[in-house]
Amino acid sequence: MKDLLLKLTEHIPERARFPVIDAHNHLFGDLPSEEIVSAMDEVGVRVFVNVTGNCSLPFDEQGYTIERRDLSVFMNDYVQRFPGRFVAF
Repeated sequence: MKDLLLKLTEHIPERARFPVIDAHNHLFGDLPSEEIVSAMDEVGVRVFVNVTGNCSLPFDEQGYTIERRDLSVFMNDYVQRFPGRFVAF
């Protein structure tokens, strides 16, 4: 029986079968909200929970850094533009 499990055909879903809530994420690089919603729609994510809503995470030659910013930036650019699609801690 154990050998049967190892010989199953590989299945990699490209889209969620049911709507998904991405309950822990960050806006690395501050992508525009339109791009994020487009990707969310493509793979079946209904809600994006940003656990760093009051931070900017810009990318430079050394990697990502964390910069504090007013939560209103996230609220205006993401939450208000796409109601029900973005939330933040």
